[in-house]
Amino acid sequence: MATYSIKVNGEAVATFSANFNLASSGIELNGRSTPYQVADAKHDPDIAAELLNGWCHAEGGSIRWLCNLDKRFRSSVTTGETKSK
Repeated sequence: MATYSIKVNGEAVATFSANFNLASSGIELNGRSTPYQVADAKHDPDIAAELLNGWCHAEGGSIRWLCNLDKRFRSSVTTGETKSK
């Protein structure tokens, strides 16, 4: 499982994780499940970030907004490889 940071103006606002080698792997945003699997992102973390951003806007806000809905997720720590995006 790999973990990527989503940055806004250089500030990490969220992380997402998935096993990008496995099409059926779910994509988690700050440890929270999303409606996406790796296959939806064509095994590409950049596409996954775009999907997550679109999903957050569809839910009524930005990535920052969605991740701050529940304070439990602010301090969420996800294990795995961390890469900046």
